[in-house]
Amino acid sequence: MTNGDVGIVQVSRTNRCIGWINHHLHYLPVVTVVFFIFSLFLSYGVAVSYKHVEPNFPYISYTAIHPPERGLFSQFINMASVMMALNVFIKFLISLDVIRRRAESVENRSVADKLNIGTLICGLLSAFGLSMVANFQTVVMRPGHYIGAGLAFLCGTIYCWLQSVLSWKLKQVEECQYNRKISLIQFLMSVILTSFFITFSVTKAVYKISKEKELGTKWDTLRVPYLFSTVTEWLTVITLICFTLTFYPDFKRFSFQGPTVLVKQGNNENGNLESQVFIQNNGDVNSPPTENGDVM
Repeated sequence: MTNGDVGIVQVSRTNRCIGWINHHLHYLPVVTVVFFIFSLFLSYGVAVSYKHVEPNFPYISYTAIHPPERGLFSQFINMASVMMALNVFIKFLISLDVIRRRAESVENRSVADKLNIGTLICGLLSAFGLSMVANFQTVVMRPGHYIGAGLAFLCGTIYCWLQSVLSWKLKQVEECQYNRKISLIQFLMSVILTSFFITFSVTKAVYKISKEKELGTKWDTLRVPYLFSTVTEWLTVITLICFTLTFYPDFKRFSFQGPTVLVKQGNNENGNLESQVFIQNNGDVNSPPTENGDVM
């Protein structure tokens, strides 16, 4: 197609898929949670079937030490961490849009802005930590594994609290009237998550210290602290990832338009002539008018 010609390019199946995703964002939190939990139990099931771990609640990390479950765990959790980061980023953009458009309805806008930025940072660090946990196995690469676990759990817990406070502050905004209920659910989940995380940290420390002092093993006298630490680890991770389900109402009420692509078509005084190509709501791809008013 030359410059000045009028034409409409029918969107491809790929672009239709992107357009569908843009208007059905509310499925992302659900898919993320289902995929993440499936990934955990997939590696656990494979590890048990190969008798690499005991079937009664091993540490999550120990279900990903040996092949083939190690490869499955790394691949699937890496994908899940990217999905989690997408949830965090989209939620950040939605809150940012609400704060800027409804500034008069937002109490202490500067505080809300800082809270929103804090959620973005903590959420992305938590997702990055999950990826580190997946890629650094606990037995052979403990430092990287523990750093990743610290980022995932600690930053994830902080994220949930910050997001709960932010949701409460935005409850007066017209588009977010449901935030009062959502924020209460988020506060409740944050309390539960914190309780699980603290219990896990304490019982694991007790188990590890007692084991180093040769006070027993996980099969006898240390069985109780061991099971408390493993069970609460699973509950901590599942509660953390299930927190994204509270984004469902926001994701359902908002949608993205795009994507926007800049196509280089020639030379101008700067060396390149760019034409913006965009996807319309009707599923077509159009190019914008030229300088003469024609559509390319």
